[in-house]
Amino acid sequence: MSSNLSNVIQFIPPPITGAASRVELQFDCDATAQINDIVYQDTTNPTKVITNVNNTELNISIGVIIGKPTTTTCVVLILGINDGYTGLSIGSKIFLDTNGTITETKPPSGYVQILGISVSTTQIFFSSNAQRVLQV
Repeated sequence: MSSNLSNVIQFIPPPITGAASRVELQFDCDATAQINDIVYQDTTNPTKVITNVNNTELNISIGVIIGKPTTTTCVVLILGINDGYTGLSIGSKIFLDTNGTITETKPPSGYVQILGISVSTTQIFFSSNAQRVLQV
């Protein structure tokens, strides 16, 4: 049986541009939370985020802090491109390291969660995978 490629439907997503391609949400946060902290949602207070300081707890990261309108309010980028990084390899997966920072290297222990993909040497497309897998 021959293959007829004219019957194949291919979905090509639109380019990621403009504000419509971003999801930003405002949460309560600790005064110590900083811009570019990776955060997870507080399980006892869903209106609050907590800085994910390592990859050893089962706390699913939901995004990155991109703004602090007040000392205890954070704007979190859930989906979209964030700028201001250095030395990234284009196309690399971005993980949370054992010390709570981002890395292009899969952590050797603890939980693994892909936070996004580097789209340039200075930008990450955040699209946090909503699962963390414990390495054994």
